Amino acid sequence: MLAFKSIDIIANRSPDDACASIFGKKYTYQQIKTLSDKVAAGLQKLKIGPQKTVGLYMTNAPSYLAAYFGIL
Repeated sequence: MLAFKSIDIIANRSPDDACASIFGKKYTYQQIKTLSDKVAAGLQKLKIGPQKTVGLYMTNAPSYLAAYFGIL
């Protein structure tokens, strides 16, 4: 399975399951997928697409997951 497809598959199968948590707040797979879709749309709006290099320098938090999957 390709990494960028895994969030879609899991979010469709188990949208309300916990994907990540930080400071007691839980994020579901659907929430992370929704955020990653927004990241992807923002990158596309900036004309950043396939074959472009994007770097991440973030703390280990749910927003990192959203950015990671949005970039893929």
